[in-house]
Amino acid sequence: MSLTKAKMGTMLSFVVFFFSFCLLFSSSAHGDDQTSVYQVLQNYNLPIGLLREGAVGYGLDPASGQFSVNLTSDGSECVVYEAGFQIKYNPTITGVISQNSLSQIDSVRVKFLFWLRIKDATRNEDSIKFKGTFWSKTFTISDFNSSPQCNTGIIS
Repeated sequence: MSLTKAKMGTMLSFVVFFFSFCLLFSSSAHGDDQTSVYQVLQNYNLPIGLLREGAVGYGLDPASGQFSVNLTSDGSECVVYEAGFQIKYNPTITGVISQNSLSQIDSVRVKFLFWLRIKDATRNEDSIKFKGTFWSKTFTISDFNSSPQCNTGIIS
């Protein structure tokens, strides 16, 4: 079977894209000399309690701030209690990190009357403000000084 120039060009483009993607989001949490995802949060002046305990890997593009965090190796979601609320994390979360801010967050929800998406978290001195589509809530930064642990049961 012979490949045409167009097919070879498409295949080469896919290989370059896939290789670039793997480099961008390769796991950085394994290894003694590499920064943990919790240290990355602190480097951006964000509290470690924004992520639950036990992240297994992450990828970060420092130029754009695009990040991906793998929270479990088994693909399960996790519910934690933090600052008086239930927060649900999917196995992988993504977004954009910058100084004092996480934006375009995907796969994190908080339960008010029902589960609502958390889209942004912004630090302003000693407070942190979470925003969703139609809501926002501000907490003291001390509520997020430590990473919460997963609860064992599924909370609906």
